[in-house]
Amino acid sequence: MATNLLLVSDGSLLGPERVLETLHDAGLGAAHTEDPERVPGLLKGLPVPLVVDTRTVGVESLLGRLRGTRELAQLPVVALVREATDASMAEALSWGADTAVPVDNLDELGPTARALCALELDANPSVTRGAVVVAFTDPDERRMRARPLRAVGFEVLFAADPDELAGALALSEVCAVLADAALFRGTPARDVTALQAADPSRRPWVLTTAAPEVPSLLKALLSARASVVSRNAPPEDALFLLNDQLRTASTDGRESARLLHATVARFRAAGASRVRHGVTYNLSKEGVFVRTVLPPSRGSLVWLELRPHGDDTMVHLECQVIWTRPFGASQGASAPAGFGVHIEAMTPRDRDRWLAGYRRVGQSLVTQFPDAVE
Repeated sequence: MATNLLLVSDGSLLGPERVLETLHDAGLGAAHTEDPERVPGLLKGLPVPLVVDTRTVGVESLLGRLRGTRELAQLPVVALVREATDASMAEALSWGADTAVPVDNLDELGPTARALCALELDANPSVTRGAVVVAFTDPDERRMRARPLRAVGFEVLFAADPDELAGALALSEVCAVLADAALFRGTPARDVTALQAADPSRRPWVLTTAAPEVPSLLKALLSARASVVSRNAPPEDALFLLNDQLRTASTDGRESARLLHATVARFRAAGASRVRHGVTYNLSKEGVFVRTVLPPSRGSLVWLELRPHGDDTMVHLECQVIWTRPFGASQGASAPAGFGVHIEAMTPRDRDRWLAGYRRVGQSLVTQFPDAVE
């Protein structure tokens, strides 16, 4: 059997033999290594998708290095996690995985891996949307942050210090900035506000910082055209905020605001029993976008189950898939791989709980509601 994948696991989460057997049953051959340090060398001769055990020591560092390597940045990565919790799934995505499979539902791995192995990925996606300056001191961090931007058509320009950032801002093709607050020598909010004041186009910014500092930094940026996101959030969260800053009111016909929110979502075809897991990317009162590399087909009916924000009990949503985003580079896309649904039906009790959760998300997301910051 040909080698279709590379499994990186020392057995900390699940015996590699069990994973290899699952892949074999799906018609896939896999090489295996226990040592993440060997992976870059193995991929040079065999650039295949990865399946990684998130409890194997060194996997987080490995994914950072791979996402920082241009020729391997688009390589599909499936992360195995202990269970489908918000914390474990979000952690895997923040490390640079494309999707996560809980080992207590290992049946998901075969179809997921098979779909990724069938893809022909472009290591150099086309530029269709202008340039974003990515300003971080660490080169691997810059490259990881660049990956989701390139995948949706942005050109990416790098800056390693404030002087390089100022030089990049002189270029007319730059439409936005993604920068880390630690890059600035002085007070980040003051420096960003000053740079925007000197910018005739007042191009939007997204800043990353430590999670506890997000509210205070956003409050200090009230006069600037800027959003703030935690450094530990998945890189695609910054893409959402950039798109939100660049979007004009006339191009968004939704009845309610889309809010950035990540929680585990279970989905299945309406009436079916087989469940798959994804992570929500954003939601509105009327719909949800779910991150997954195996989206249902457009127009299909799905059942979606998730916990509203601040609620311990799942709601059951009957939905129609209104659009899908396939995995890989996609010109003009505004989201990672997954699918967007319109909520067609739910019980009155679930509706009350869903809307209450939506309101709580809005109250907590100071990054999207600066006027609410006191």
